[in-house]
Amino acid sequence: MIGSVLARARWYTMLDTPTIVGGGASALAAITCTIGGDARWLLATEDRHGGRLPFSAYADPKWPPVLRLPEHLLILLYDGLGERGLQLAQVMSVGTCFAFLALGLRRAHASSRWTALAPGLVLLGATTTFFIARLQLFSLPLFAALLLLLRSEARQSSRRIWLLIPLLALWSNLHGAALVGAAVSFAYLLLHRARRQPAQSAVLALASLGALCLTPALANTPRYYVGVLNNELAREHVGLWARLNPTGSLFDFLLLACGVVLLAVALRARPTLWESVVLIALAAMTIEASRSGVWLLLFAIGAGAPHDSIASRTKHVPRRLLVGAVLAAAAVIAAAIQRGPLSTGADRDLVAQAVQAAEGSAVVAEGVLGEQVALAGGCLWVSNPLDAFPSNVQRNYVRWSETGQVSLLPRQTRVVIVRRYGSPANGMAHDSDFRLIAQRRDVALYLRDVPVGLVCRRWSARHP
Repeated sequence: MIGSVLARARWYTMLDTPTIVGGGASALAAITCTIGGDARWLLATEDRHGGRLPFSAYADPKWPPVLRLPEHLLILLYDGLGERGLQLAQVMSVGTCFAFLALGLRRAHASSRWTALAPGLVLLGATTTFFIARLQLFSLPLFAALLLLLRSEARQSSRRIWLLIPLLALWSNLHGAALVGAAVSFAYLLLHRARRQPAQSAVLALASLGALCLTPALANTPRYYVGVLNNELAREHVGLWARLNPTGSLFDFLLLACGVVLLAVALRARPTLWESVVLIALAAMTIEASRSGVWLLLFAIGAGAPHDSIASRTKHVPRRLLVGAVLAAAAVIAAAIQRGPLSTGADRDLVAQAVQAAEGSAVVAEGVLGEQVALAGGCLWVSNPLDAFPSNVQRNYVRWSETGQVSLLPRQTRVVIVRRYGSPANGMAHDSDFRLIAQRRDVALYLRDVPVGLVCRRWSARHP
């Protein structure tokens, strides 16, 4: 009986701060959540025979169908709650991620001030990751769980390190950022653990590579990762793959400012060799593509956390405060989920009008708008995932998105739906072949009177 009470008390003192940090982050994510690009395309895939995307007639039929698991999870949430399901997934992802981070800091005996301040810097520096629901949401808690495992093993090695294999296998089935997790794991295994357990580290490294291929595509999984890293957006450094530009983007400025603070604290604490290598690599990745900054921030807060004195380590959050914080966070999350995510897409009626006007031919659309068209049963020229399309199609789409040059569109294009401000909208407005047939809020719908061309097989199946 006494042992049971002491065990509960131990877990309470270990989990009080992570609970508050995770709950606070979840509440912020719930209030500010919007549905971003690449969050809806898995919902529109339905049956993908041989990797062919049914919402586009231009997709590569041999694209590896790796992400079956998130497809089923998101469809389950969407069928039950609509877009609130995507919002709920984002809230759970962010909360779990920050709870793992705070737990790691607690186990490393980080100071109470740092445990409270560091997550705030991460939230501020990577707002577009934590407050916009994208497919990346699956990677957030898994990256934090990986850091919790590796740093625990760095302090005292154990057989728990073998959890690395199922963790990477699960991650590879959920999101392409599993490559980042694998790279961090290799740095730990080869630069730290191998000095004491070289044989085990070599086996773990090889097994980790194999774990990345335990997807529905199996041996074809590397082709998926090559496509992710070499799609046209990544080659041209456009959109989510744009280079860090603190003078041209407020979000990049915040990322740089918070990153500098976290790196300065980490370097002052003299991190270990493997942590130093990872910090340098993630910093270089962030400069090349600002979307990688979130991994840098998440890794940096534990690389050199200031420590509490031994006397302060026994302090814990009062139970009343913990219960009050949990109830407050739960109330905020419930209210935000009831309201639903903030709207950033097109009006449903406008999307339905675009699908009807296309008559099964490929609609040309920007980012989020395209995914809405696909989810409404329409067909697209190009959408996420961009790497599922041939290189020349990717190239034309990216250049059209950047310049608005109408000649880059397929000759049989009938319908174009774009934001009213930007290069694509300017191109549409100055082309005499397209006429504006509807506009609502900041979205415009254009139609060109040409015969229906290549029809998507999804449309053909529904309209025999």
